[in-house]
Amino acid sequence: MVLKLNYNSCKKLIYIQIIMVLCVFFLISTLHFPSFLSYVTDIINFLLLICIFKIRGVKLKQLGGKYINISIGAFIISIVLGIIFNLVSPILVAWGARNLFRGIFFFVACVKFLDEEDIKKIFKIFFCAQIINVLVTLYQYFALGIKQDYLGGIFGTSQGCNGATNVFCIILLIYFGVSYINKNVPVYIFAVIGLSTLIIAALAEIKIYYMEFALIIVLVILFSKPSFRTFFVVGITIVGLLMAIDLMKKIFPLQYETLANFELLKQYADAKGGGYNISRLNAFDDINRLFFHNNIILKLFGYGLGGCEMSSFSFLISDFYKMYGHYNYRWFTHMMIYLQNGLVGIVLYINIFVQIFIHAIRKRKIFNKINIYGIFVSILSILVIINIWYNQAMLTEVQYLIYFALSICLVQTKSNKYSENSIGRKDEK
Repeated sequence: MVLKLNYNSCKKLIYIQIIMVLCVFFLISTLHFPSFLSYVTDIINFLLLICIFKIRGVKLKQLGGKYINISIGAFIISIVLGIIFNLVSPILVAWGARNLFRGIFFFVACVKFLDEEDIKKIFKIFFCAQIINVLVTLYQYFALGIKQDYLGGIFGTSQGCNGATNVFCIILLIYFGVSYINKNVPVYIFAVIGLSTLIIAALAEIKIYYMEFALIIVLVILFSKPSFRTFFVVGITIVGLLMAIDLMKKIFPLQYETLANFELLKQYADAKGGGYNISRLNAFDDINRLFFHNNIILKLFGYGLGGCEMSSFSFLISDFYKMYGHYNYRWFTHMMIYLQNGLVGIVLYINIFVQIFIHAIRKRKIFNKINIYGIFVSILSILVIINIWYNQAMLTEVQYLIYFALSICLVQTKSNKYSENSIGRKDEK
């Protein structure tokens, strides 16, 4: 059977990709499927990349995404300069590009091939996945005794899997929070999402999620039209947070003490040791001191894309990683990008999300009505930038979920544009 690459098949590939990301690491870590199953996502993304160039369709700049395009282009130019300055092996460059750009390619594919109905269908899939997620998390914790960094629900049980869980919970809370406060979903849907994410955060000891939860609710209220539902959201937020914090206090008393004390929390964020050999908050200073040694080219452009990469395949492990991999810089997106792409790279990378935010905030109203997609993407862009400093999600497979979610405002713009054009043609007839 030959796969025909057209709009419908590309749309199906996007659905398959999203479902793969939601279950592949559970299949590998819990059901012991072969680990190469995760590379199926690369095959799907490669097919979508072919479709992007092969199939004619709408472009980002036609949807008001001109500056997003420019930002991506400027980031690529800075990366090319870093590669040239450091003469990075082409094989390592290709591997680094795979890790860093796969989500961006997927973002473009989502804009090109999805429509507004697909957004609704995919978030229904997300809601169902969250029900399964909380049930699996409860089973993993109470029946199997899996805890903290290894407690990932549908995202598996490998170390750091709760980073993917955190990202998924953020996406769900923003979308259903905005949808509820703007009367698009009933209260029980929002309540299920809010409480389930807090339960998962408590059991998996995702301390930052409590702050993210509060920040998301504040932003949802600020970006939406005030109503009676606003007060209900505030009430359920306070009750939910108190319940989740109390649960963490009983399960992880030491972690609760850190969360409740600002000084201890600051020390935790800036701590070294226990695997965190470069501090989150002072990573740039540490990297300058340990690796760049005041070399201006390295500070500006880093060691080049691929220059600090690692893999389970020996030929894709860089010499830098062989010497300094014990610093665990790959645990955090901002460290990895700064090391490989320097100050110019990290600034231009963050600017991509700033431009997505600016585009979305301009679209927060359509025809003088609140646009939940514009508000959703605006808030998510802020949370994505925060998570660049918190974990490595933007370098792992979960970035596919993030970039899909970031694309939905542009997808809606495309749907409206085509709808308006078709209406105009009918009127002319």
